[in-house]
Amino acid sequence: EGVFIAVGISDGGMTGADILTFSREDGLQDHFSSTFAKPTLDEQQDAILLGGGAADGTTFVRFQRPLRTCDANDRDVGNFTVTLLWAMGKRGVSGIEYHGSHRDSIIVNLAWSPSYELGDGLARTSIFIHGSSGGSVDLGQEFKHSLDSHVTVCNEIQIPNDSQHVHGFDVVVDAERFLHHFMLYLCTSKRCGGCTMFYSYARGGERDIVLPDDISIPVGQYHSAKLVAHYNSLGQSAHGTTDKSGYVLHTGKARRVEGAFGGVGLLPTSSTTSIPAGTAAGTNASRVFAYAQPDCFSWIKEDSEITLLYGRLHTHLHGRRVIAEHIRDGAYLSPIMNRPHYDYNYQTYYPLYRTIRHGDALRLTCEYDTTGETTTTHGGQQTQDEMCILLYLYYPA
Repeated sequence: EGVFIAVGISDGGMTGADILTFSREDGLQDHFSSTFAKPTLDEQQDAILLGGGAADGTTFVRFQRPLRTCDANDRDVGNFTVTLLWAMGKRGVSGIEYHGSHRDSIIVNLAWSPSYELGDGLARTSIFIHGSSGGSVDLGQEFKHSLDSHVTVCNEIQIPNDSQHVHGFDVVVDAERFLHHFMLYLCTSKRCGGCTMFYSYARGGERDIVLPDDISIPVGQYHSAKLVAHYNSLGQSAHGTTDKSGYVLHTGKARRVEGAFGGVGLLPTSSTTSIPAGTAAGTNASRVFAYAQPDCFSWIKEDSEITLLYGRLHTHLHGRRVIAEHIRDGAYLSPIMNRPHYDYNYQTYYPLYRTIRHGDALRLTCEYDTTGETTTTHGGQQTQDEMCILLYLYYPA
């Protein structure tokens, strides 16, 4: 008695979350949250308590709720990834109280999640960032006069002749507090010429990527790798901090289908993105648009199609809503991705399974909030700048 437990689903944090709480005093209750504050009791209670109990210091609750409730305050549950939140705290005289640090979250697919595993006998190619004199990057020394900067390094790589297709890869994040995003380019020359972006990790994203069993990405043509790491909130706070982040590629034989990473977005420059200070999300001035016109997919044969397997939307700190729309023959289909409560700290890939045909188009809309700023926010690579990007894995390449 006197305590509560809670679970919720959202796009990342508390804002826009659909939350269920349980306490002995109140039973199971359906709430929603429109901000970072105590959740509001929902007028429409859609969850049913099936049972529960406590044993060995563990409390468990069983409940059921429709996947779709037709309640504007609830979140649908379907074949897509959500952020599952949990918290626990005191249940006082006036109801549940602030949980403090007793909370956490995890990215899950509650309806369906494919399970892929790396096979045996794969080769490993490790690509790690390093400082100007070798070893780890000393962030305090590299950026002692800067609050936000980046490191670019070039590494020669040798992909084994009998294992030239990526089946999966790991992102090794070391200086997590400071690493904003971290890109891997694979290059055809030994000195990082002719580079193509292979993957871009951003804060809160996946770190162990395993491709579906019939898909692999060819990399045998590459002889070097360029790593670009962007850091934020440095200066004196980074004193004594080093970084040895990197990627590990797991390669093997070619599989039935070749895949690749692609993307849609604006070049992050002041000419493409400019949001005036004091602009609230939802206004016309808060929105920027990026298009993949029909000729962007003209390489797809007229009698074939590609499938977008996973996708990730990306903005920086001011991003509040991002939607990727699919256009075919001039008509808007259902959105490919929609993050109405975008959170910079949760930038994960979502399953898409959307087919793109010859002549299709995409429109990406990013909405920002600069009400706390005193100067115009422009497009750029730094954390205080902004971006508007959709990245995706597709097949066949």
